[in-house]
Amino acid sequence: MVPSEAKNIDVNTQSQMQSSRSSNGLPVAPHVGGSGTEDFELWSLVLALWRGKWWIMICVVIAMLIGGYYAYRVAVPIYTARTTLVLESQQANVVDVQSVIGGPTGSFVDIATEVEVMRGRTLMGKVVDRLDLTSDPEFNGALRPPGRIAQLRASLLGNNQPQETTPTVAPEVRAARARERAVNVLLRRVSVSNIRQTYVFQISAVSQSPQKAALIADTMAELYILEQLQVKFDATEQATLWLTERVTELKTQLENAEAAVAEFSASADLVSVEALQVQEIQLKDIRDRLTSLSTDIIMAQSRLAALEAAETREDRAALANDIQLTRLLPQVATDAQARRAFDQRFEQA
Repeated sequence: MVPSEAKNIDVNTQSQMQSSRSSNGLPVAPHVGGSGTEDFELWSLVLALWRGKWWIMICVVIAMLIGGYYAYRVAVPIYTARTTLVLESQQANVVDVQSVIGGPTGSFVDIATEVEVMRGRTLMGKVVDRLDLTSDPEFNGALRPPGRIAQLRASLLGNNQPQETTPTVAPEVRAARARERAVNVLLRRVSVSNIRQTYVFQISAVSQSPQKAALIADTMAELYILEQLQVKFDATEQATLWLTERVTELKTQLENAEAAVAEFSASADLVSVEALQVQEIQLKDIRDRLTSLSTDIIMAQSRLAALEAAETREDRAALANDIQLTRLLPQVATDAQARRAFDQRFEQA
Protein backbone atom coordinates (compact mmCIF):
# COMPACT_ATOMS: atom_id res chain seq x y z
CA MET A 1 0.00 0.00 0.00
CA VAL A 2 1.24 3.48 -0.79
CA PRO A 3 0.96 5.07 2.71
CA SER A 4 3.00 2.27 4.31
CA GLU A 5 5.76 2.58 1.75
CA ALA A 6 6.00 6.38 2.33
CA LYS A 7 6.39 5.80 6.04
CA ASN A 8 9.18 3.30 5.48
CA ILE A 9 10.99 5.70 3.20
CA ASP A 10 10.85 8.47 5.87
CA VAL A 11 12.18 6.12 8.55
CA ASN A 12 15.10 5.08 6.36
CA THR A 13 15.88 8.68 5.53
CA GLN A 14 16.01 9.65 9.24
CA SER A 15 18.37 6.75 9.92
CA GLN A 16 20.66 7.93 7.18
CA MET A 17 20.60 11.49 8.62
CA GLN A 18 21.69 10.31 12.07
CA SER A 19 24.48 8.06 10.84
CA SER A 20 25.95 10.10 8.00
CA ARG A 21 29.09 12.14 8.75
CA SER A 22 31.62 13.78 6.48
CA SER A 23 35.22 12.78 6.37
CA ASN A 24 36.27 15.83 8.46
CA GLY A 25 33.80 15.20 11.31
CA LEU A 26 31.12 17.72 10.23
CA PRO A 27 27.51 16.55 10.00
CA VAL A 28 26.24 16.17 6.48
CA ALA A 29 22.93 17.74 5.44
CA PRO A 30 20.33 15.03 4.77
CA HIS A 31 18.60 14.54 1.45
CA VAL A 32 14.96 15.17 2.07
CA GLY A 33 11.97 15.52 -0.11
CA GLY A 34 9.78 18.50 -0.66
CA SER A 35 7.88 17.86 2.61
CA GLY A 36 11.01 18.50 4.76
CA THR A 37 11.94 22.00 3.55
CA GLU A 38 11.75 23.54 7.06
CA ASP A 39 13.92 20.75 8.53
CA PHE A 40 16.46 21.28 5.80
CA GLU A 41 16.68 25.02 6.48
CA LEU A 42 17.16 24.41 10.21
CA TRP A 43 19.84 21.83 9.48
CA SER A 44 21.61 24.26 7.15
CA LEU A 45 21.67 26.84 9.97
CA VAL A 46 23.16 24.28 12.35
CA LEU A 47 25.83 23.42 9.78
CA ALA A 48 26.67 27.09 9.27
CA LEU A 49 27.06 27.62 13.03
CA TRP A 50 29.18 24.50 13.32
CA ARG A 51 31.52 25.62 10.59
CA GLY A 52 32.01 29.02 12.27
CA LYS A 53 32.23 27.72 15.84
CA TRP A 54 35.84 28.90 16.26
CA TRP A 55 35.01 32.40 15.08
CA ILE A 56 32.05 32.49 17.45
CA MET A 57 34.23 31.41 20.37
CA ILE A 58 36.88 34.00 19.47
CA CYS A 59 34.25 36.77 19.33
CA VAL A 60 32.83 35.69 22.70
CA VAL A 61 36.29 35.74 24.31
CA ILE A 62 37.08 39.17 22.83
CA ALA A 63 33.75 40.55 24.04
CA MET A 64 34.40 39.20 27.54
CA LEU A 65 37.87 40.75 27.59
CA ILE A 66 36.54 44.12 26.41
CA GLY A 67 33.74 44.01 28.99
CA GLY A 68 36.13 43.12 31.80
CA TYR A 69 38.56 45.87 30.79
CA TYR A 70 35.75 48.44 30.73
CA ALA A 71 34.30 47.27 34.04
CA TYR A 72 37.59 47.21 35.98
CA ARG A 73 39.72 49.84 34.24
CA VAL A 74 37.50 52.37 32.42
CA ALA A 75 34.11 52.51 34.17
CA VAL A 76 33.89 54.83 37.19
CA PRO A 77 31.66 53.78 40.10
CA ILE A 78 28.86 56.18 41.03
CA TYR A 79 27.50 56.60 44.56
CA THR A 80 24.26 58.21 45.72
CA ALA A 81 23.68 59.83 49.12
CA ARG A 82 20.34 61.02 50.48
CA THR A 83 19.24 63.29 53.31
CA THR A 84 15.79 64.39 54.45
CA LEU A 85 14.25 67.68 55.59
CA VAL A 86 10.90 68.44 57.20
CA LEU A 87 8.94 71.59 56.33
CA GLU A 88 7.40 73.33 59.33
CA SER A 89 4.07 74.61 58.10
CA GLN A 90 2.98 76.46 61.26
CA GLN A 91 5.15 79.49 61.90
CA ALA A 92 5.37 80.98 65.40
CA ASN A 93 5.47 84.73 64.82
CA VAL A 94 7.26 86.99 67.22
CA VAL A 95 4.42 89.50 67.08
CA ASP A 96 0.96 89.35 65.65
CA VAL A 97 1.63 91.11 62.37
CA GLN A 98 0.68 88.64 59.63
CA SER A 99 1.06 91.28 56.97
CA VAL A 100 4.76 91.62 57.71
CA ILE A 101 5.84 88.07 58.59
CA GLY A 102 4.53 85.30 56.37
CA GLY A 103 5.29 81.59 56.36
CA PRO A 104 4.45 78.56 54.23
CA THR A 105 0.98 77.17 54.81
CA GLY A 106 1.84 73.63 53.73
CA SER A 107 -0.21 73.75 50.55
CA PHE A 108 0.82 72.09 47.30
CA VAL A 109 2.02 75.42 45.90
CA ASP A 110 4.22 76.11 48.93
CA ILE A 111 5.75 72.63 48.82
CA ALA A 112 6.49 72.94 45.09
CA THR A 113 8.02 76.38 45.72
CA GLU A 114 10.32 75.03 48.42
CA VAL A 115 11.43 72.21 46.10
CA GLU A 116 12.38 74.75 43.42
CA VAL A 117 14.23 76.86 46.01
CA MET A 118 16.27 73.84 47.13
CA ARG A 119 17.39 73.01 43.60
CA GLY A 120 17.72 76.59 42.42
CA ARG A 121 20.94 78.05 41.05
CA THR A 122 21.30 80.38 44.04
CA LEU A 123 21.52 77.55 46.55
CA MET A 124 23.66 75.48 44.17
CA GLY A 125 26.08 78.39 43.85
CA LYS A 126 26.40 78.56 47.63
CA VAL A 127 27.13 74.81 47.74
CA VAL A 128 29.81 75.23 45.06
CA ASP A 129 31.41 78.06 47.01
CA ARG A 130 31.22 76.25 50.35
CA LEU A 131 32.78 73.01 49.04
CA ASP A 132 35.09 74.72 46.49
CA LEU A 133 33.82 72.47 43.70
CA THR A 134 35.46 74.65 41.06
CA SER A 135 38.76 73.06 42.14
CA ASP A 136 37.32 69.54 41.80
CA PRO A 137 37.94 67.89 38.40
CA GLU A 138 34.67 65.98 38.78
CA PHE A 139 32.73 69.24 38.61
CA ASN A 140 35.16 71.32 36.56
CA GLY A 141 35.90 69.63 33.25
CA ALA A 142 38.74 72.05 32.48
CA LEU A 143 40.82 70.42 35.24
CA ARG A 144 40.46 66.86 33.92
CA PRO A 145 43.34 65.31 31.97
CA PRO A 146 42.62 64.54 28.31
CA GLY A 147 41.03 61.16 27.66
CA ARG A 148 42.63 58.26 25.85
CA ILE A 149 40.92 59.13 22.58
CA ALA A 150 42.13 62.74 22.79
CA GLN A 151 45.66 61.57 23.60
CA LEU A 152 45.64 59.13 20.67
CA ARG A 153 44.37 61.82 18.36
CA ALA A 154 47.03 64.25 19.52
CA SER A 155 49.75 61.67 19.05
CA LEU A 156 48.52 60.87 15.54
CA LEU A 157 48.21 64.48 14.45
CA GLY A 158 51.45 65.53 16.15
CA ASN A 159 52.74 68.85 14.97
CA ASN A 160 50.58 68.80 11.86
CA GLN A 161 47.60 70.09 13.85
CA PRO A 162 47.24 73.86 13.35
CA GLN A 163 47.88 76.02 16.37
CA GLU A 164 44.78 77.84 17.56
CA THR A 165 45.27 81.17 19.25
CA THR A 166 43.07 81.45 22.34
CA PRO A 167 42.08 84.95 23.36
CA THR A 168 43.27 86.22 26.71
CA VAL A 169 40.57 85.94 29.36
CA ALA A 170 40.55 87.93 32.56
CA PRO A 171 40.92 85.89 35.77
CA GLU A 172 37.53 87.10 37.02
CA VAL A 173 35.80 85.93 33.85
CA ARG A 174 37.62 82.59 33.98
CA ALA A 175 36.59 82.08 37.62
CA ALA A 176 32.97 82.99 36.81
CA ARG A 177 32.90 80.50 33.93
CA ALA A 178 34.37 77.77 36.12
CA ARG A 179 31.75 78.47 38.77
CA GLU A 180 28.95 78.28 36.18
CA ARG A 181 30.29 74.96 34.90
CA ALA A 182 30.43 73.58 38.42
CA VAL A 183 26.88 74.77 39.11
CA ASN A 184 25.61 73.16 35.89
CA VAL A 185 27.26 69.84 36.74
CA LEU A 186 25.95 70.00 40.31
CA LEU A 187 22.42 70.63 39.05
CA ARG A 188 22.66 67.41 37.04
CA ARG A 189 24.05 65.50 40.01
CA VAL A 190 21.44 66.46 42.64
CA SER A 191 17.70 66.04 42.86
CA VAL A 192 15.04 67.15 45.34
CA SER A 193 11.72 65.36 45.75
CA ASN A 194 8.77 65.54 48.08
CA ILE A 195 7.30 62.39 49.57
CA ARG A 196 3.63 62.32 48.64
CA GLN A 197 1.16 63.62 51.20
CA THR A 198 3.93 64.64 53.63
CA TYR A 199 6.04 67.68 54.47
CA VAL A 200 9.23 65.61 54.06
CA PHE A 201 11.77 66.51 51.37
CA GLN A 202 14.46 64.12 50.15
CA ILE A 203 17.74 65.49 48.78
CA SER A 204 19.82 63.09 46.66
CA ALA A 205 23.39 63.71 45.49
CA VAL A 206 25.43 61.61 43.06
CA SER A 207 29.25 61.54 42.99
CA GLN A 208 32.20 59.30 42.26
CA SER A 209 33.02 59.34 45.99
CA PRO A 210 30.52 58.23 48.67
CA GLN A 211 31.93 60.75 51.15
CA LYS A 212 31.62 63.58 48.63
CA ALA A 213 28.03 62.61 47.77
CA ALA A 214 27.07 62.62 51.47
CA LEU A 215 28.88 65.94 52.00
CA ILE A 216 27.02 67.57 49.10
CA ALA A 217 23.61 66.38 50.33
CA ASP A 218 24.29 67.49 53.93
CA THR A 219 25.67 70.85 52.78
CA MET A 220 22.57 71.50 50.69
CA ALA A 221 20.35 70.80 53.71
CA GLU A 222 22.49 72.94 56.01
CA LEU A 223 22.60 75.92 53.65
CA TYR A 224 18.85 75.69 53.05
CA ILE A 225 18.21 75.78 56.82
CA LEU A 226 20.57 78.74 57.25
CA GLU A 227 18.83 80.52 54.39
CA GLN A 228 15.45 80.01 56.06
CA LEU A 229 16.86 81.33 59.35
CA GLN A 230 18.14 84.41 57.55
CA VAL A 231 14.69 84.93 56.04
CA LYS A 232 13.17 84.81 59.52
CA PHE A 233 15.73 87.26 60.86
CA ASP A 234 15.03 89.64 57.99
CA ALA A 235 11.27 89.31 58.53
CA THR A 236 11.65 90.01 62.25
CA GLU A 237 13.82 93.04 61.53
CA GLN A 238 11.30 94.27 58.99
CA ALA A 239 8.52 93.86 61.57
CA THR A 240 10.56 95.83 64.07
CA LEU A 241 11.09 98.67 61.62
CA TRP A 242 7.40 98.66 60.73
CA LEU A 243 6.39 98.84 64.39
CA THR A 244 8.88 101.66 65.01
CA GLU A 245 7.44 103.70 62.17
CA ARG A 246 3.92 102.97 63.35
CA VAL A 247 4.73 104.06 66.90
CA THR A 248 6.15 107.32 65.56
CA GLU A 249 2.98 107.95 63.59
CA LEU A 250 0.81 107.22 66.64
CA LYS A 251 2.92 109.51 68.78
CA THR A 252 2.30 112.28 66.30
CA GLN A 253 -1.42 111.56 66.33
CA LEU A 254 -1.37 111.53 70.13
CA GLU A 255 0.36 114.89 70.29
CA ASN A 256 -2.18 116.36 67.88
CA ALA A 257 -5.03 114.89 69.90
CA GLU A 258 -3.62 116.26 73.17
CA ALA A 259 -3.23 119.69 71.57
CA ALA A 260 -6.82 119.52 70.40
CA VAL A 261 -7.96 118.54 73.90
CA ALA A 262 -6.01 121.44 75.36
CA GLU A 263 -7.74 123.81 72.95
CA PHE A 264 -11.11 122.36 73.83
CA SER A 265 -10.34 122.67 77.54
CA ALA A 266 -9.32 126.32 77.10
CA SER A 267 -12.61 127.06 75.38
CA ALA A 268 -14.75 124.87 77.61
CA ASP A 269 -17.60 127.36 77.54
CA LEU A 270 -17.87 127.04 73.78
CA VAL A 271 -17.63 123.22 73.70
CA SER A 272 -20.37 120.90 74.81
CA VAL A 273 -19.87 118.08 77.28
CA GLU A 274 -20.68 115.47 74.63
CA ALA A 275 -17.89 116.74 72.38
CA LEU A 276 -15.39 116.57 75.21
CA GLN A 277 -16.42 113.01 76.01
CA VAL A 278 -15.91 111.99 72.39
CA GLN A 279 -12.44 113.56 72.38
CA GLU A 280 -11.54 111.79 75.62
CA ILE A 281 -12.63 108.42 74.20
CA GLN A 282 -10.52 108.96 71.08
CA LEU A 283 -7.57 110.02 73.19
CA LYS A 284 -7.89 106.92 75.39
CA ASP A 285 -8.08 104.68 72.32
CA ILE A 286 -4.92 106.21 70.83
CA ARG A 287 -3.08 105.81 74.14
CA ASP A 288 -4.11 102.15 74.38
CA ARG A 289 -2.96 101.47 70.84
CA LEU A 290 0.34 103.24 71.51
CA THR A 291 0.92 101.18 74.66
CA SER A 292 0.13 97.91 72.83
CA LEU A 293 2.44 98.69 69.93
CA SER A 294 5.22 99.79 72.27
CA THR A 295 4.97 96.43 74.06
CA ASP A 296 5.03 94.59 70.72
CA ILE A 297 8.12 96.42 69.52
CA ILE A 298 9.94 95.73 72.78
CA MET A 299 9.12 92.02 72.50
CA ALA A 300 10.19 91.97 68.85
CA GLN A 301 13.50 93.68 69.61
CA SER A 302 14.18 91.34 72.52
CA ARG A 303 13.39 88.26 70.46
CA LEU A 304 15.52 89.45 67.54
CA ALA A 305 18.48 90.18 69.80
CA ALA A 306 18.18 86.76 71.46
CA LEU A 307 18.03 84.95 68.12
CA GLU A 308 21.05 86.80 66.76
CA ALA A 309 23.03 86.15 69.97
CA ALA A 310 22.29 82.40 70.06
CA GLU A 311 25.47 81.04 68.43
CA THR A 312 25.80 77.68 70.20
CA ARG A 313 23.28 74.91 70.60
CA GLU A 314 23.41 75.30 74.37
CA ASP A 315 22.31 78.92 74.03
CA ARG A 316 19.57 77.89 71.61
CA ALA A 317 18.26 75.24 73.99
CA ALA A 318 18.28 77.72 76.87
CA LEU A 319 16.57 80.37 74.71
CA ALA A 320 13.88 78.04 73.39
CA ASN A 321 13.21 76.51 76.84
CA ASP A 322 12.08 73.31 75.13
CA ILE A 323 12.18 69.87 76.79
CA GLN A 324 13.02 68.03 73.57
CA LEU A 325 15.94 70.35 72.81
CA THR A 326 17.25 69.84 76.34
CA ARG A 327 16.97 66.06 75.88
CA LEU A 328 18.85 66.13 72.56
CA LEU A 329 21.59 68.51 73.75
CA PRO A 330 23.90 65.83 75.33
CA GLN A 331 23.82 63.80 72.07
CA VAL A 332 24.64 66.53 69.52
CA ALA A 333 28.36 66.37 70.18
CA THR A 334 28.66 62.75 68.98
CA ASP A 335 25.58 62.00 66.87
CA ALA A 336 25.00 63.70 63.49
CA GLN A 337 21.37 62.57 63.43
CA ALA A 338 20.83 64.14 66.85
CA ARG A 339 22.33 67.39 65.54
CA ARG A 340 19.91 67.45 62.61
CA ALA A 341 16.98 66.63 64.91
CA PHE A 342 18.11 69.41 67.27
CA ASP A 343 18.30 71.99 64.44
CA GLN A 344 14.89 70.97 63.07
CA ARG A 345 13.33 71.17 66.54
CA PHE A 346 14.90 74.59 67.08
CA GLU A 347 13.31 75.74 63.81
CA GLN A 348 9.92 74.70 65.25
CA ALA A 349 10.50 76.35 68.62
